[in-house]
Amino acid sequence: MRTVAFVDHLIKAEYEEAFREACRFRAPDILWDPLMRTLAAGHLGNKPVMIEAYRELTERFPAVARDPAETIRIYFHFDHWMKAMLEGLKKAKQAAKLGVKT
Repeated sequence: MRTVAFVDHLIKAEYEEAFREACRFRAPDILWDPLMRTLAAGHLGNKPVMIEAYRELTERFPAVARDPAETIRIYFHFDHWMKAMLEGLKKAKQAAKLGVKT
């Protein structure tokens, strides 16, 4: 049920709430654990959290990280949901490539 609450908050641009739901998910063997944290952190703009979550996603689920849209679309079929998710992921991916600037 955390994924439903997560998506609801995400599409409403309630990114703090979405991130809280992602952190409550706590299923380290399931790809949604790092993916939801990555998506929400990307929208929040918290670079250290974005980078950590994105790196965890790419290390633990490299196939998903290579083509996240394909994986997300299996579960969520609405374009506006996909757009919200992929925008957050894009921000996190960019932050991970650039690293944390202090």
